[in-house]
Parts: sequence; C-alpha cells; structure tokens
Amino acid sequence: MHTGPVRHKWVSEKLGIPAQAIREDRILDEALASAGDARRISDLFGLSITSSTRYTNAVDNPGIGDYEGNRRAHT
Repeated sequence: MHTGPVRHKWVSEKLGIPAQAIREDRILDEALASAGDARRISDLFGLSITSSTRYTNAVDNPGIGDYEGNRRAHT
C-alpha cells in the first residue's frame, strides 16, 4: 500500500470504464454547464481552444436539450 497517485490503468480496472472516457465525460459536462464557454474549458482542463471547441460544439447539438431534460428528470 502507498499514498501516491493512482494510475489510469487502476481507475479503468476498478470502474470498468477507461479513464479517458471519464475525462471526456467531465469535459463535456463542463461544456454543458458553462453554456459552451471554450475558454473556460481550456483553462480548467488544460486544453487548446481548438480541442475545447470540439466539446463546446456538442452543446449546440439539436438533441442535447432533450437529453439534458431527461437526465435531470431521472436523478
């Protein structure tokens, strides 16, 4: 046992989902919460503006409003 940081492999094995998928989900959730503020996402996650824009473009997806409404209704 140790108190150092865990590796992405450990997270993936314990949660049953790749660590990268978790990171992408967190970035997308922040894009939704910030109404597509690419600069905020860049600063928070250390991404370039170009990379952040990939996530903020998802906010403009026509079906995202329906998804968000359904997701909040079930939580």
